[in-house]
Amino acid sequence: MGQRAQRKRLAKEQRQLEQKKQNKLELPRSEPKILKPAPTTPQTPEQRQAQANADPRAIVNHLQGKTVVTFLMEDFDCCAEKLIMEYVNLFQAENYGILMVPKQNYTDILKYLSNYVVLFRTGYKSGEPKFINELVQYLKHIKSLGIRIVYYMDDLLFFSNNKAPLSLMAVCDTVIVSNPTLREVLVNKLRIPIPVVIVPTHMSLQNFDGAPVMKDAFSNRFKVLMTSGGRIGANDIYEMCELANEDEDFAKSISWIFNCSGVAEIRSLVNKFRNLDKYYVDWVSLSAYYGLAKSVDLIIHPARPADLAYVCPEENRQDWLDSKCEVKYTLAGAARIPIISAPTRSYKEAIKEGENGFLANSPTEFITKIKMLRDDSGLCKRIGENARRDVEQRYEVSKRYPLYRDSIIGALPKSIPSFLNRFVHTKKTLFIPPIEGGPRTFYENMKNTLPQVSNFTWEVVENIEKATAAVAIAFVLGDYILNEKERRPEMKILYRLDGLPTNYQGELDPANLEVMQRIFPKADKLIWQSQHCKNMWISRNLIPGGVDPTGIVIHNGVNLGVFSADGANYGLPSSTKYNFLHLNWSTFPHKRLDLLQEIIKSYENNPDVRFYLLGNYVSTNQIANMTFWKDFPNAIYIGVMKNQTVEAKRILASLFRASTALIFTSEMEGSPNTCLEALGCGCPIIYNDAVDIVPEILGSNCLPISQMDSIFNDEMRGDMKKAMLQIAPRYSIEKCVEKYLEVL
Repeated sequence: MGQRAQRKRLAKEQRQLEQKKQNKLELPRSEPKILKPAPTTPQTPEQRQAQANADPRAIVNHLQGKTVVTFLMEDFDCCAEKLIMEYVNLFQAENYGILMVPKQNYTDILKYLSNYVVLFRTGYKSGEPKFINELVQYLKHIKSLGIRIVYYMDDLLFFSNNKAPLSLMAVCDTVIVSNPTLREVLVNKLRIPIPVVIVPTHMSLQNFDGAPVMKDAFSNRFKVLMTSGGRIGANDIYEMCELANEDEDFAKSISWIFNCSGVAEIRSLVNKFRNLDKYYVDWVSLSAYYGLAKSVDLIIHPARPADLAYVCPEENRQDWLDSKCEVKYTLAGAARIPIISAPTRSYKEAIKEGENGFLANSPTEFITKIKMLRDDSGLCKRIGENARRDVEQRYEVSKRYPLYRDSIIGALPKSIPSFLNRFVHTKKTLFIPPIEGGPRTFYENMKNTLPQVSNFTWEVVENIEKATAAVAIAFVLGDYILNEKERRPEMKILYRLDGLPTNYQGELDPANLEVMQRIFPKADKLIWQSQHCKNMWISRNLIPGGVDPTGIVIHNGVNLGVFSADGANYGLPSSTKYNFLHLNWSTFPHKRLDLLQEIIKSYENNPDVRFYLLGNYVSTNQIANMTFWKDFPNAIYIGVMKNQTVEAKRILASLFRASTALIFTSEMEGSPNTCLEALGCGCPIIYNDAVDIVPEILGSNCLPISQMDSIFNDEMRGDMKKAMLQIAPRYSIEKCVEKYLEVL
């Protein structure tokens, strides 16, 4: 390389270095950074650095008489800018002093008389075990002095390989996360023994609207922004660019803007596509990030588990993707532009297809929807305005602040929007009758999951006398619940309805029906276990006059940690090519055991088919079990599940995984646990043609008994299983409990 070329290269590198310095505020090494209310216009890097280098004595004077919240920082980046600095004005308005301290200066916690300490992603980087041990001991000391310690954790939990965050969380009073997936991982998989509070992501519209637009930075084409803190989206982006490069007209109409911390890697992937108009923007400050969003026409958020192969074990990749909150949706909404996102959990919950954004399952679908938006400016405007209204109503930082503050200080909020009530720390109790059978599964699920999903603000109790609310289940303990309602009218009753009260002859039981009809007018909320169940009651005109039957449909939930496609298969005795499972826990006529016998008999000459029966198979005349299947050589009775322990359910899950399909013959079920458990395991379901409860749950991904022969098609069965596993998360216990919390 010649001297002139070398000088040009060095000059270019120097300019890039200076640009990075302007876009990133380095955390001071020796002294903490005190955060004062931000001016209406964003601070310059020089102003922020001057603030960081403030005299310690000035800091002490400024904090005097204030409640001090100290954030112990892993590093200062745009996440810290957003999750701390955007809350500063709100904290200051209530006489809080906010201090940011580098983690190596942890002794400043006492030096500046902190009242509360937030470990902000501290320790997620690998290594430093000696330092972490020292920090843990120091935190134990300050906790003994009455200082409350909170850990703020985001998706970088999955990046950690030294367990440092977990050892630090063990010392804390509370963990704050931004979405349900992180909470589920911490509580259900990592067994964190302290409350995990969800504080959803936010948007400071004042800061966003004040950020400068990047004028004249890009061409006049339709500008598509892909932004990522790492390599997420790289695989889809490559395929999208490959498709766009082959379509000359499309390529000429689009500018692709890539903004990520790994932008050099994105450049190396897509630079070969010479037909594309491409821009590469390195990771920038939060203000510049907002300005970038205001300068484009569309934001895309591609993501697939394979993107994380370089840093995360395969079993954790989907959790990592789902733990990412919908920041880019709020970014697009604030900018009044559309977003197209991969269907990760937070984005699926935030985006209403065609109303405030779009979801795309493949690079081809991304390209199709980009073309659609490019060609329809009216659609872009409508989607963008809808998203902006949603961000204003649900994500504005001032609406998140009460929960954020109270999660840190451990107090009840003074005022909080109703849609955040389920995240607030209060103590309430829910009475559920602990009876056997299907309702027992509901009881166990609620008892084990309600405290965690409600951030330990609710718990299930067996004594109704002081309960905040009670769940009435059919006629069970109906008078007991009604008497308590009369004594304490403020106690809320949720009336959970499934099938009809019948006797062993299949007739309506008048005594039980009378109890149920007395509960209807006293209930604060009707909860139908399915639309099928609701239709049964309405069509038979069994709901008392004057009662609004609308209510809400909440299907039962299933423990997807137990009932999943992952795990061992049960060793079925004498198994063959096609092994069908039937489960039955009672002998009511509506279970249609006669139909089961017809099915078994119809395949008795097919050596490739065998039926396995689990449960109670006595006839309505209470004939001994053996008489039920003795004439069917192709049926094998496995036994009865005598308890509902987790161990027993794991065995049941292994049976589902080992079976070709579940045979479901019942013609009257509210929300059958058996079908939901099979769904979680990806076990196809063949159902009674006379009922619609199974299609209500699975749509077209199930078969009526009249079409049972179709299950022998391996391709169809494989497609059905794949679709079921995609549907299953909708029916998780956590989803079910969240819906109950919305009506409590």
